[in-house]
Amino acid sequence: MRIDEYIKSIKISKREFSKRADMPVSTLCRIISGETVQPRINQQKKIVAASNGLISFSDMWPIESVLHND
Repeated sequence: MRIDEYIKSIKISKREFSKRADMPVSTLCRIISGETVQPRINQQKKIVAASNGLISFSDMWPIESVLHND
């Protein structure tokens, strides 16, 4: 499940999720928008933990964008 899908499904704000994941909301927004293509491993761990595992590590690695980035 993507981060934005998870946030919508549990009806919280990005700010609230960023608090749960212990990271600045600006960092979370950059990850969601794709500006940060591959988040640092510590950020990924925080996101997975904050979602109780509903967001997986593979959800944060946009394989399609890597494959199409010739």
